[in-house]
Amino acid sequence: MVFKFLATFIIFTGLTGQVMAKDKQYKQMRYPAAEKYSVHKCEGIVKNKGIELLKNFIEIDDVSQISLDDKIKALPRIKSPNNKMKYDVLETTGYGYKGEYRLRFIFAKVNNGCILMGEEILDLSEL
Repeated sequence: MVFKFLATFIIFTGLTGQVMAKDKQYKQMRYPAAEKYSVHKCEGIVKNKGIELLKNFIEIDDVSQISLDDKIKALPRIKSPNNKMKYDVLETTGYGYKGEYRLRFIFAKVNNGCILMGEEILDLSEL
């Protein structure tokens, strides 16, 4: 009786461990953590292009009315449309003409350089 209980317990815990390990691997594949950088290589481009993007979006000629948040956050990497590489995503907040905007920049890292692949801007105002 004791042997049957121990055998069942050992089999159950072994299977549970395998399921938990596979679940952890699945989560890591599905939600890869963003690479950790003290300062991301592409932050300079974000600061320069962010002002330009916001200026064109709001249609303001005076750059003094536009500002960007100093905090630039690295988001989890995304797959490219052709599934051959992954892109880095950097996000910051911009302010201009009584509005707040979320700016995301998508970069490909090639030969230790940053190539801007896409830009996204979203107005955060409440309607």
